[in-house]
Amino acid sequence: MKSLRIAAALLAVVTFTSQLPAQNAQGTILGHITDPSGSAVPGVKVTLENKGTSIKQQTTTTGSGDYVFVNVIPGTYQLTAEANGFQTQRADNLHLNVDQTLRQNFSLAVGSVSEQVTVSAGAQMVQTDNTTIGTTFTQQLIEELPISGRDISNLLRVQAGASTMGGGPAWAWTMHGLNTDYLETSVNGARPESVSYLIDGLTDNDQFFASPSNLPSSFAVSEFKAQDGLYSAEYGQGSAQVNIAINSGTNEYHGNAYDFLQNDFFQPESPLNKFLNSQNGTDLPLKNVLKQNQFGFTLGGPVVFPKLYNGHNKTFFFFSDDIGLKRQLNSGTADVLTAQERTGDFSDWPYAIYNPATTGTLAPTASNPYGRQPFPGNKIPSNLISPNRDQHAEVHPAAKLGVRQPMHQRRQLREVCGEAVGHKYDFDACR
Repeated sequence: MKSLRIAAALLAVVTFTSQLPAQNAQGTILGHITDPSGSAVPGVKVTLENKGTSIKQQTTTTGSGDYVFVNVIPGTYQLTAEANGFQTQRADNLHLNVDQTLRQNFSLAVGSVSEQVTVSAGAQMVQTDNTTIGTTFTQQLIEELPISGRDISNLLRVQAGASTMGGGPAWAWTMHGLNTDYLETSVNGARPESVSYLIDGLTDNDQFFASPSNLPSSFAVSEFKAQDGLYSAEYGQGSAQVNIAINSGTNEYHGNAYDFLQNDFFQPESPLNKFLNSQNGTDLPLKNVLKQNQFGFTLGGPVVFPKLYNGHNKTFFFFSDDIGLKRQLNSGTADVLTAQERTGDFSDWPYAIYNPATTGTLAPTASNPYGRQPFPGNKIPSNLISPNRDQHAEVHPAAKLGVRQPMHQRRQLREVCGEAVGHKYDFDACR
């Protein structure tokens, strides 16, 4: 039995609301605030609230009426703008993607601060504050697409400028679990071994810079962005950047359990093997044995220890566990010698067998370029047969039928098991 243990992915990331700028999966929310005349309004208090965790950040507009929030975790947010002499304005359900710069401007109306105006926040189709070119793969897209082995690296090939390549060094040494559809991907014509992977801002490249060293469960991924051009210098390497954001816990407990099943019970019988069995009396399998389960669960929420600690609005966790089990029997056919052919008698063959010891004794022809003489009657004399013949005969099974080049069944049982575990913690140090 062959066993392949997939390297466990341990993702322990503690995220604080105040961080040094660095390459990460976080984004930026910014905007410009004006009064009814179009003039900039300085000193406006702007509050950013995460809808899932209720964690808030505050800033004030500059003298030019601009505000900015950096290193913001991807998610859904609410923005509130307040200033004396103006109505309070609120933009709800702002969705921030991985490494996105989201702009939300406000035009304040004269009135009381107690008066509130809700601004409709539509989807930002064009990013005017960020020149990065890339494709964002949302959690819904990841979950609904049929991905082999639930391996998100397969999705890299569907973006513009990507092309797949058969073989390659990464195919030989990288482990992609139960993914049977893995192919190296070239982005914009660059070498496949030049794609940089990041998980929540941490480098996730293997030692050959060819593929991710750890593959999180697809259900643990909030979304990821494949950037293939004009990304900032903070990344520093790779012809493309695959920026992955892991799910975070919220004030409500949430999770799921799943099992992706593949089984030979759902496969049809092989009509070819059925025909060959009836014609030749062989016992070729009508189905190849396949039992595969990829199952696991995710769980996220606030960290709560009854009577000791209440992490609502402050401390959150997210945990995922993905297990893959596969049992597969691969079978095929091979040509073996009949009892007659084991003695050197190939008289039933339609092709001439030449004596290599007679090379050059005849004039070369198109069918006999070495000018060798054929064995009379296609029978090899016993004194020219290697003494190792008997050892080879013991290794190779005997033919089941007394006909030329019969088929022999070859079977190989392969078992694969693996597990990927990840956990993440978010903590608001300001509370």
